[in-house]
Amino acid sequence: MEGQLGMKVQGDIKECGQGYRYQAMVCYDQDNRIVETSRCNSHGYIEEACIIPCPSDCKLSEWSNWSRCSKSCGSGVKVRSKWLREKPYNGGRPCPKLDHVNQVYEVVPCLSDCGQYVWVAEPWSVWKVSNVDLKDNCGEGVQTRKVRCMLNTIDGPSEQVEDYLCDPEEMPLGARN
Repeated sequence: MEGQLGMKVQGDIKECGQGYRYQAMVCYDQDNRIVETSRCNSHGYIEEACIIPCPSDCKLSEWSNWSRCSKSCGSGVKVRSKWLREKPYNGGRPCPKLDHVNQVYEVVPCLSDCGQYVWVAEPWSVWKVSNVDLKDNCGEGVQTRKVRCMLNTIDGPSEQVEDYLCDPEEMPLGARN
């Protein structure tokens, strides 16, 4: 007769990890009667080391910083993400739905003040002639100017800021033929 008593680890019953399992032993004499286990040179059980894998949940990174607003003027969205650090195994809690690069996103609306940043263009440069026809005394050339994104204040544009803050669709030309 054999029966499993359970798994015992230093006095505590655990559901996973390293431990020991015990199997009860029964000792019979020549007449097939149950007798004390000491007569069979046994303690009454077999002790065996065992490992039951513990479940591990899906592990994601901390949230990234919020992105800039998708629109420099008006309503847009901001995004932040987490990425997969470790897949679940042994029955651990699954991950939320991830995209093709193993990330999950949070998207919130945002609103940018349309008058906060403006494009400011400097005057056009002198013509730089690139192709001259000496016979007709004329040619082709290019004129350029610097265009900057500026913080707009009550007193007008005050300091240069990163270009992404201005609306790219409103950016004046920086060169012309």
